[in-house]
Amino acid sequence: MAFSLYIFAGLIRAYPGPNIGFNFINDSICENKMGYLKDIPGLDIQHDKSVFIGTKTKYLLEKNSLKIWNPEDTSWDGFTIHDITNDTLTFITDDSILVKYVKVQPPALKEALYDQVIVSSSGCYGTCPINNVLLKRSGQVIYYGGQFNTANGLFISTISKNEFDEIEHQFGNAGFLNLKSNYDSGATDQNAITLTFIKGGKIIKQIRDYGSKSPADLQFAYIPVIYLYQHLKLTKLQMGNSPETLDNISFENSEHKFYNFSQSESFYLWSLLKDCPPTQQHFTPKYTARFDTDSLKGKIETDGRIFKFIMKTGKTTTYDLGYNYFERNGVIGKFKVKDE
Repeated sequence: MAFSLYIFAGLIRAYPGPNIGFNFINDSICENKMGYLKDIPGLDIQHDKSVFIGTKTKYLLEKNSLKIWNPEDTSWDGFTIHDITNDTLTFITDDSILVKYVKVQPPALKEALYDQVIVSSSGCYGTCPINNVLLKRSGQVIYYGGQFNTANGLFISTISKNEFDEIEHQFGNAGFLNLKSNYDSGATDQNAITLTFIKGGKIIKQIRDYGSKSPADLQFAYIPVIYLYQHLKLTKLQMGNSPETLDNISFENSEHKFYNFSQSESFYLWSLLKDCPPTQQHFTPKYTARFDTDSLKGKIETDGRIFKFIMKTGKTTTYDLGYNYFERNGVIGKFKVKDE
């Protein structure tokens, strides 16, 4: 019988850490919910990258020991079992501390939770990936890799309905709609994961996880998405004179107040504009922002619906989104002075 084991909240523990979770699929295969990464060193740190091996692995039960195969270092991780029942599993750590896991029954997914999700990784003082991944219910995947990825650049691909549904189920299991909007470790130079969820053409939730401080179930959901591109057939997407992505753009209004788009929301806005035909329609700019990507630099002028890109080269391109993005997504009320 398949069952999931997670650390029992509230007990004193030294190891495993709070984000360890296993899903035992059958008598020989289990899933490490955090997954396995294998580092591939480059000629220098700028070319280092990590390959996501996946989450599934094999395990053995021998007398009073649970052994889980670790494909990262090709060895067995051993756990001494103190007690096991239908609902709990208790280990003895090297420090003679008891760590209890309890069976969890994920909630059933009764309805579509979102139509699109964007997961973005900012990078860190190290080799954390810098990328954006956008998944649509249609199966379309748009991926942009900046640095520390096995593929860098702008690509499109597809996933199956079952793959999309599984990812959606993982985010549903995390209860993302009820989570806080910001989790922060308080440290410096950490990786920031930002998530933007879309339903009915409107943003319904945004989450920022800085330094991996969000609940474990959310990390179990977004980590495989960050590395999803490594297991897809990627097709290069050419943007011509338009930016390949938008990162952390900040719009200023006439009162010199600012609204800072997260990395994932910036990529969402970019994805919308990417599909808009150019227009010559006149408009009165109300907001401005600057962009600086690997390919292009310049300024954006907009009234919330019409977006005019003014490149440093002097070339301009204007797009009509068809609706006011700022009004639909409640941006107008979020402008603040810089120090707020």
